[in-house]
Amino acid sequence: MKKFFSAAIASLCLIASAFSAPKSPVLEPIEFDVIQEQGEINTYIIDPRVEVVAMICRLAELPGFTNTYKNRADPVIPQMMTLLEKYKNHKAVKTVKNLQKKGFDAGAMISLAYHIKPDFSGTIIEFEPFPENLAPQWKKIGTKATYDFIKQIHSFAVDTNFKRLYVLNKTSYLQDVNYQKKFAEDSGIAQWAEDFFKNDEVESPVLTYSRFTVGYIFYDYIKGSDGKTTCCATLYPGCPPMDFEKCYIGFYAQLYAQKYWDDVKESFINYYKDYQRKFHPERTEEFINKLEINYLYLTVLMADYCWLAYIKEIAPEDHPSYEELIGMMEKEVGDKNIVEAIELIEEYTSNRNKYPTFDDFSTRINDFIKNLQIKE
Repeated sequence: MKKFFSAAIASLCLIASAFSAPKSPVLEPIEFDVIQEQGEINTYIIDPRVEVVAMICRLAELPGFTNTYKNRADPVIPQMMTLLEKYKNHKAVKTVKNLQKKGFDAGAMISLAYHIKPDFSGTIIEFEPFPENLAPQWKKIGTKATYDFIKQIHSFAVDTNFKRLYVLNKTSYLQDVNYQKKFAEDSGIAQWAEDFFKNDEVESPVLTYSRFTVGYIFYDYIKGSDGKTTCCATLYPGCPPMDFEKCYIGFYAQLYAQKYWDDVKESFINYYKDYQRKFHPERTEEFINKLEINYLYLTVLMADYCWLAYIKEIAPEDHPSYEELIGMMEKEVGDKNIVEAIELIEEYTSNRNKYPTFDDFSTRINDFIKNLQIKE
């Protein structure tokens, strides 16, 4: 009888283990002497995790890593891609190609990169429960499949000897970091954004530069096992001042968009689909309906609108005028939206005693988002 119960208990344990949550992979650490500079408020860095994931995605020809740099003169990219060409059939590259068919985009890949430990030895937190700030696409394929891909990323870093590539390009990487640090520190955008939004959750942002994230800017908030949240933006080297300013404002805009997404998402999704139909008539209805429209799309629009307030107040000499920029945006979002957006921003900035923080103005902002329309 004892043997029977022992066997039964053993069987139950096997069944329980089969259904238990997968554990984060434990992989051989890859130590890097990370290239970074500390500014007055921000950290400027070339993050090996982002570079490796971006290289994989470029080899897989994932949009966001391939479709802009072809027109930019940068000798480093062709040299590095020539060295990496023999890895275009690597398992990690094949996985990205398959994930693209399931709706995964560049933002989802960068989001995952930041959830990997800096030494590639595993994840910064367990993925059960699902991390609140990890791109939602990963939830669709499940924790085990995501962990398997992280193992493939580690394998790619080892197989390509990326650590050596990182060291060999140190001089070029340092130029990228110092260029952006000088502009960011001189522009005053960090202090302006802090004063405009008054959100204490954005603290000591990390600005990551990658030669492979071409023409795209990503925002990520990563919460570690200690509960501390790190704010990260991923930009491309030589990022124009206007793009950088919007990116910095995007730190705050994303927190807002994520917090109030459930309240405005139905209206915003309908607006965004109408936008696609009007400005991208070549896209089929099937394509538009498959779009994974989330709060990140709203973040970009909000950053654009709030950026106008920065331009009006600071009026940088090397930028188009406030009026010229409004004209440029009118062509994209329609007269009704831009006029109302300007009026809304002015209402907020001229009544800061009533609305000390951007969150205090949320009712008015959300009403505006719910009434977005495409100009006919």
